[in-house]
Amino acid sequence: MANEEQVALLKQGRDIWNKWRQEHPEEKLDFYYADLNGANLRAVDLKNTYLTNAKMMGADLSGAQLQGADLTGVDLEGAKLIEADLSGVEFQGALMSGADLSSSNIEKASFLGSEIKGANFSGANGATASQLEEAIRDEATLLPEFLPEVLENEDLEEKTGFLSWVLSIFKK
Repeated sequence: MANEEQVALLKQGRDIWNKWRQEHPEEKLDFYYADLNGANLRAVDLKNTYLTNAKMMGADLSGAQLQGADLTGVDLEGAKLIEADLSGVEFQGALMSGADLSSSNIEKASFLGSEIKGANFSGANGATASQLEEAIRDEATLLPEFLPEVLENEDLEEKTGFLSWVLSIFKK
C-alpha cells in the first residue's frame, strides 16, 4: 500500500513536495494503489517513483518529472501529462484512454498492453512505432505526426483483441 505520509505531502502541492524531494533525495517513494484522482501534480518531481496501480483519473501531471517511474497498471484516464518527462516510464497495463501526452518526452517508455484509446500523443518526443504498436488504441488516438502509417489502422482489430486479453490479466 501507499506511504500515506508521502501521499499527504504530495497533495499539499508542488512547492512543498519538490522542496521535500530535494531534502530527501534517497527516500523510496511508494504510491502503490494511492488515490490521486483529480490531483494537481503539475511540475512535481516524481522521478523513480512507484505508482503501481495508483488511481490518477483526471490528474494534472503537466510538466511533471516522471523519469524512470513505475506506472504499471495505473489508471490515468483523462489525465493531463502535457510536456511531462516520461522517459523510461513503465506504463505496462495502464489505462490511459483520453489522456493528453502532447509534447511529452516518451523516449524508452513502455506501453505494453496499455489502453491508449483516444489519447493524444501529438508532438510527443522520442516515440517509436514499436513502443505504441504494443498498446491498445483506436482511430481516435492521436499519434505523433512522424510515426509511420503502419500504426494507423493496419491490424488494429487483431492487436486490440490480443492486447485487451493481456490487459485483463494485469487487472486480476
